[in-house]
Amino acid sequence: MLLEEVVLEESFIIEKSIQESVCWKGKITGLEAEDLLRGNSAYTYLLREGEKSQNYYISFVEPSGYIKHQPIEIRYFAEAWFCKNYLVSGPYKNEKIEEIIHKPMHCAQEECQPLSN
Repeated sequence: MLLEEVVLEESFIIEKSIQESVCWKGKITGLEAEDLLRGNSAYTYLLREGEKSQNYYISFVEPSGYIKHQPIEIRYFAEAWFCKNYLVSGPYKNEKIEEIIHKPMHCAQEECQPLSN
């Protein structure tokens, strides 16, 4: 079975959680994200809007200092949400994005540091 939306969005609060997160920067470009992240330590990240609904980018500093823009998509299935990039992780019900963001970044959770300014 394909991962399809089968529930109403208002049943979930993950997107509200994303937009209320200290690391949310909204509709900024990749270049603007790079300007904000430049000079920060490895795995400092921000979240920004993607091109379509339920699409986001995690822009973060890699250990090399290079800034990566990892696309993610939030999908709903039954009574849970999933985070899709190359792989699908989930199901999640009450988790906030900060609790799972290390997975698409491919690092340990304690290494992640949200850009808060």
